[in-house]
Amino acid sequence: NAARPESRLNLALLSAAAGQAETAEQQLRAAIQLHPDFEAAYVNLADLYRAQREEARAEAVLQEGLAVRPESASKYYVRIMDGLGVEMQPKWKVGYRSGI
Repeated sequence: NAARPESRLNLALLSAAAGQAETAEQQLRAAIQLHPDFEAAYVNLADLYRAQREEARAEAVLQEGLAVRPESASKYYVRIMDGLGVEMQPKWKVGYRSGI
């Protein structure tokens, strides 16, 4: 059901795993538009940008999500881990990177 942000997230993950970063980004943005406080979309979009080495965009997305849900622990966690230099490896990222 494309009207649910979870469905858009799943489509984004499949697209990213297939090396289709632009489609993944569109699906994640659609998930955010459907449900602005769906934090998984922000975190995964930030990860997608990091995989493309677009750190400024990743940080901007996390800031955008924190503006909507300042109490979000997951977005703070991602920012802290990134600040410590710990690379987050979502399951799709390995397949995504091999498609670059």
